[in-house]
Amino acid sequence: MKKQITLNIPQTWGEVTLGSYQKYVGTSDSTETTDVIYNTISSFCNVSVELVKTFKLEDLKKVYNSLNILVTKELNKTLINKIEIDGETYGLHPNLDSMSFGEFVDIEEYTKENIAGFHKVLAVLYRPITKEIKGKYNIEPYENKHQDNANKFKAVNMDVVNGLSVFFYTLGSKSLLTFQASTMGAVVVAT
Repeated sequence: MKKQITLNIPQTWGEVTLGSYQKYVGTSDSTETTDVIYNTISSFCNVSVELVKTFKLEDLKKVYNSLNILVTKELNKTLINKIEIDGETYGLHPNLDSMSFGEFVDIEEYTKENIAGFHKVLAVLYRPITKEIKGKYNIEPYENKHQDNANKFKAVNMDVVNGLSVFFYTLGSKSLLTFQASTMGAVVVAT
């Protein structure tokens, strides 16, 4: 009698962790169809490739087809300001204009690693909330100790990651347009 396994197959990006997505991207070098299937299922369903290789062909196709539907779903575009990890609430830096030079340098450095370093970026931008009144909050000042917890941020779901990415992309695009307009002497109207 074969052993039955229950898989958690994510149906939305909110069910995929950053760590799973990093694993998926890190194993996407292979162009062999079987390796792509094995690594996709292993990454998103959090099981070993060896276990995936034992699946019946029919089950393998069902799981992989379900994951193919997931990757076509629209990504979250809304910035998520507060997250919870291991029972602790973290807040997104409430005033990016007041970011320290150290925070900026670290973010710049970690983004060079692309998605592989994104948990480190999150550890800079999201820190424990120290005080909250009427929806406004303060976070801990940034210190090197915050990078000691960076691996915790691999548990953050992709809705948080995508929302933050869209926010910074939009911010960068608007800044570029403002810069271009200012160098041409034009007036820019914020939308």
